Amino acid sequence: MKQEIFVTKMKQAISDVFETMLFQAVQFPDNSLRIADRMHQMRREDFLSGATLAFEGSCPGIFYFLIPEQAMGEMTSNFLGIDLNEITVEQKRDVVKEALNMIGGKTLSHLEGGRFKLGLPALMDEDNPIDALLENPDAVHLLIEAEGSDFIAGFKLG
Repeated sequence: MKQEIFVTKMKQAISDVFETMLFQAVQFPDNSLRIADRMHQMRREDFLSGATLAFEGSCPGIFYFLIPEQAMGEMTSNFLGIDLNEITVEQKRDVVKEALNMIGGKTLSHLEGGRFKLGLPALMDEDNPIDALLENPDAVHLLIEAEGSDFIAGFKLG
C-alpha cells in the first residue's frame, strides 16, 4: 500500500475526529522544513505525551499521536464535555489513547480492499519511547495545527 494513500486517508481521519469529537478545526502545513523545525522545537520545549496503536492485516503497522501537555486539558474537556478544573490525569491519558484509536480506526476504514485488526492503544513511556519513533526513518510524520496548539501524528508501515 502506498504511503501517499495512507497519508491522505489519515489526514481525512484526523480532520474528522478533531472536528466532530474534539470540536477543533485542523490544518496540515505543507512545507516539510517547517514540519521538521516545529517537531524539533516541540521536542525541546514542550512536554509531549503520546500513544501508539498497532494494527495487523494486509498492511500491518503502527499509528502514533503526540500532544503537548498544555493542550491535553482542553482536548479532554472538549471530548468529555466537562469543566477543565474537574479533569484528572487519568482522563487526559485516556482521551489521548481514545483519540488515536478513533483516528486509526477511521484511517483504516477509509482504505479500500484491506482487512485490518486494531490492537489496543498504549501510552508512550520508557518502554515505548517517543524519540525512537520520531527518529525512525521509516515513519511518516504529520504536523497538525489546531486552535493554537500543534500536534504530531503519524504511522510506520511494515
